[in-house]
Amino acid sequence: MGILLPTTVVGVVSIFVATGSNYVLIYGIGSWNGLGFTGSPTATVLASWFQPIALFSFAILYKHHHRRAWYGWNIHALTLNRLRSYLRVAGPISSNSFVSNLASALVALVAARLGARIIAANAVISSLWGLLWALFWGYGCATQARVANYLGAGKPDLARRITGLGFICTMVVVVLIAAATSLMDQHIIALYTTDTDLLTTCKLVLPIFVVACAFEAVEILGAGALTGMSAIATWFINLPVAYIGGITLGYGFPALWVGVLSMEFFKVSSYTLVLAHVRWSDVAERVKAAVEAAPEMEQSTAQFVAAAADIQPITPPTTPTLMASALERNRHLPNEVLPAPFG
Repeated sequence: MGILLPTTVVGVVSIFVATGSNYVLIYGIGSWNGLGFTGSPTATVLASWFQPIALFSFAILYKHHHRRAWYGWNIHALTLNRLRSYLRVAGPISSNSFVSNLASALVALVAARLGARIIAANAVISSLWGLLWALFWGYGCATQARVANYLGAGKPDLARRITGLGFICTMVVVVLIAAATSLMDQHIIALYTTDTDLLTTCKLVLPIFVVACAFEAVEILGAGALTGMSAIATWFINLPVAYIGGITLGYGFPALWVGVLSMEFFKVSSYTLVLAHVRWSDVAERVKAAVEAAPEMEQSTAQFVAAAADIQPITPPTTPTLMASALERNRHLPNEVLPAPFG
């Protein structure tokens, strides 16, 4: 829908909520001494609950953004075809996310075998990795949404162009991050710790970290463009490299991030290979065919809801859309501009 402000506002406010709740619950306020160590996970729970509740309250209850694309609950909308379409997209994405997080957790276990200092250094570098992942995912998410829109509208050339533009923007950001990390490496790590030994340990992996980030950026964008591709086997690369290099061969902390780099390289190679063989026109035709195959289902849904609202349903267009139905027109004020039908 292209509505980004609510998510941005809630995300920024959540930072202050997380920071404030951590401070109050750990150290206390006034005569209350706080919860100590227990306060940190409690604050995390509060911040985690704050985000969805605040976003739902603002975007749905207050602004009613959902009315532009959603009828409301009705049993006729729950069809097997829609469930299959959802699972075809959600399944690979969730699998990829699960495997990536599983790999990170297992690498953390390997780091634990190398001592307390390595655990601390890995926590610092992993925190930086998480921050940069969020930055790169912004480009990946935007690319994913635009590619889907253009393919659904039957515009494969624009979908291909937006993918190329996403790659260009991502590489510009990667170059800037690499330059900043090279020039300010010690200052960046000093934001997390002032321990000299820990600073030295973290600096050992920064070159590997920067290269891995570059591959990660391209991988995220490629995953966004492909949307449904799963890298389910990539942890078989990350974990063995980390364990054998870090523990068996004695290379220590750098070997852990060589494992991460190896995984990202494999994923980028896979995504690049698939993207290079994508026939955008064929994909666009397949998407349009899938949309146009559902007029009867959409018509029955529109008739059901229209009957419930005691209004006269209209015949959906060739490319059906619930947003253009009579009920949606009835809900909007006369001077409101309705979203254009897909295609």
